[in-house]
Amino acid sequence: MPHSRRRVLPSLRGNHVRAGAVGCRALEVATFLLTCLSAALYGCLTQPAEPARAQSARRETVEPREDRIRVAMIHARPVAGDLAANWETFERLARRAAKQEADLCISPECFLDGYAVAHAKWTRKQLLAGGRKAAAEYLPRLKALAGELKIMLLFGTTYTAGRECFNSAFLVERSGEVIGRYDKTHLLSHDTRFDAGKAIPVFQTRFGTVGIMICADRRWPEVARTLRVQGARLILNPTYGMRHLANEWWMRTRSYENECYICFVHPTLSLVTDPRGNILAKKSSQSPGLLVVDIDLTRLPTEMLKARRPELYGPLTETPGDKR
Repeated sequence: MPHSRRRVLPSLRGNHVRAGAVGCRALEVATFLLTCLSAALYGCLTQPAEPARAQSARRETVEPREDRIRVAMIHARPVAGDLAANWETFERLARRAAKQEADLCISPECFLDGYAVAHAKWTRKQLLAGGRKAAAEYLPRLKALAGELKIMLLFGTTYTAGRECFNSAFLVERSGEVIGRYDKTHLLSHDTRFDAGKAIPVFQTRFGTVGIMICADRRWPEVARTLRVQGARLILNPTYGMRHLANEWWMRTRSYENECYICFVHPTLSLVTDPRGNILAKKSSQSPGLLVVDIDLTRLPTEMLKARRPELYGPLTETPGDKR
């Protein structure tokens, strides 16, 4: 019979097996098992621990994502430079949104300062001062309000960071934590008194990935596309500018070409466009109020996104020059 290296446990059924031999064999087996157990235990103790960040990421991926969101869009015309009055209007309407069980409440562009940059009498020095006051006094109030009402808030304001002054929108979670801040990136006319934003980020929420573009940012199709290819299913567009019929077609086109929802929020007009380019909801009013809309984020189409040819789009990242 060929020799085998596999360890075979002894049989104790024969009377010819002596007690001493049994004792030796039993000791040998016990020693072998103890050695295996010790090796396994040593391996567990010396295995590098999974990094905390990786563990956190793993937990985030298994948390269920909510696919239906109720959005409340504020329509109200703020007063230029009157931060206190504008905050009172925003808080009152945010509380109304919470009573209607909205998950997210959105203000128009630079709502806190009443889009003061559009008024020539407001100097750069005044804008910087207003932005500092927004950061010091009103951002804490915004966080506290979100936490109290258990509602996500997107709030537009002039915001000062160091020596820079931005046209910003703060996204605050219902817990009161700031999810992130977006600074307007494309500046025209009076907006050039702001400093331009330096990135087009997306933000992770319990409703999935959300993008923000402010007012004129929507004129550049690259902005909405940049947000969508980063995973944004919903794009929020606080604004203070044009709201004519042509603007509706712009918004419908941005939704259609990116296969996502867009919420356009103006002081006198609220508009939601869907992934097929249709108008899901619209409300025009000169009186302070809300448009509350339920949005179903399940099963967004991706046929056009999947058919993209990024390898052909290199010229989009080039600086325009005279190539005649």
